[in-house]
Amino acid sequence: MFEVEIKDVFKITGRGFILAGEVIKKDSDIKIGEFLKLKNDNELKIPVTSIAMPNHKVEESQLQQIDILADIPEDLAESLRGKHLYKS
Repeated sequence: MFEVEIKDVFKITGRGFILAGEVIKKDSDIKIGEFLKLKNDNELKIPVTSIAMPNHKVEESQLQQIDILADIPEDLAESLRGKHLYKS
């Protein structure tokens, strides 16, 4: 399973929203074109448009950072702060 906790959300005009977060579990990979689900809401599917890893350097005490671009409505993007998204 792949799981990320969304820490912040940024709008990119004309492209969608950056969901900036920390990778919690990385037993599988996430790829462009796949969907993430909101924990406790399996019906909501968030399409992954692009992926960036802003801080490649990972130390034992740090979680890996990831930025996911998703073309989703603003109210949904803002509601994802502090939530966990996953792909099983």
